[in-house]
Amino acid sequence: MEIKFSTPFKLPANWKRKGLSSLKNDQTLFPRNLTIDEALRYLADEINHLQASAATVFTNYEFITSPRLRKQVGIQTGASLQIKIDGHVFLLVCDSWSLLEQNIYSLHLIIRSYRNIEQYTGMPMKTLLSQHCDVVKEDVSNEALSYSTSNLPQWMLDLGIGPSATLEDAHAIYRYRAKSVSDDENAILELNIAMDKAKMYLS
Repeated sequence: MEIKFSTPFKLPANWKRKGLSSLKNDQTLFPRNLTIDEALRYLADEINHLQASAATVFTNYEFITSPRLRKQVGIQTGASLQIKIDGHVFLLVCDSWSLLEQNIYSLHLIIRSYRNIEQYTGMPMKTLLSQHCDVVKEDVSNEALSYSTSNLPQWMLDLGIGPSATLEDAHAIYRYRAKSVSDDENAILELNIAMDKAKMYLS
């Protein structure tokens, strides 16, 4: 089964978003020097053990599987997994940690825990998930949940944000990218122009 990846980070309607100041960051609970790519491999391994007919990982990162093209499009670092099992669609979410790789790794641990419970109790995975996860009423296609960067205005592409980004997101991404290109006057100029347009559009 092919695992798909989409933006933006998806939450249940009644989920209370965590503020940035409340996010946890305890490196001792995770593999040393954990990267996004490693966390994705851990998660993919667990997903492949499930008898799911579809799986989509949602984050605020475009092109998340490509380190060279990867772009952050929102300040939230959470990750969610939508899986379809026996015709039922479930949404698992983790947004407790300050780093994306930590939240992705946590999703892999959650699935592993469910698989262990299924193995030792005989309770079907569908039953376990329906008791503890958000049940998605409608299985929206992955194509409808993603978007094409070709449809985005140039200032969004320059900043590296998507259509769901807020002005707060734009400011955060601007500060991050400005630091990384501080020695390139042309790049800084492009970012400043893009940020001015973001203020006009998102205010």
